[in-house]
Amino acid sequence: GADLREADLRFSNLQGASLQGVDLRKSNLYGANLRQSDLTGAQLNSGALEQAHWQGVRGLANNVLSHASLHNAGVESAHKNNWQEAERFFSSAISTNPSEPMSWVARGICRGEMGQSTKASQDLAYAAELLRQQGKLEKSNQLFKASQIAITPQKDFNEQGNGVGSSLLRAALSAMQVLAPLTLKSLAPLTP
Repeated sequence: GADLREADLRFSNLQGASLQGVDLRKSNLYGANLRQSDLTGAQLNSGALEQAHWQGVRGLANNVLSHASLHNAGVESAHKNNWQEAERFFSSAISTNPSEPMSWVARGICRGEMGQSTKASQDLAYAAELLRQQGKLEKSNQLFKASQIAITPQKDFNEQGNGVGSSLLRAALSAMQVLAPLTLKSLAPLTP
């Protein structure tokens, strides 16, 4: 691949480009459009794409994007009701920082929307455990209750999914106002 180390690629349009094996270490990619590019085997510094447009990139190494970037991409997908893509981003965020409960909550909501109530319940229960370990007992207890609601059969479904995620969210919000900020925060962007 090409050697583009320390290159100034600010605001460059590389959309759809084949950048396989390219050395981009220490390059300035601020505002660069890398959407749908192929970065298989490309060499990038950790966090190199934090301020670049990277949606749809193929072959991206796991260590290139931060937890916040992956979580935020999941939030963006969830807001578009693209639950499968959102779940993948939240799963990637979890793999980079498994001790962050918000990504577990968000993935649980996605899984609920996709009808995976057992997995949704497990994610919410794990987030509750993380909150307990952080000393946030009231939020932990409420989230644990929400995890139990996730596996309770739901009667009403909505048009955008099977409704389990929406029902879970409604139940969680009604369970106690303490949980509302936690649940909503899980589907809000994080700051890196």
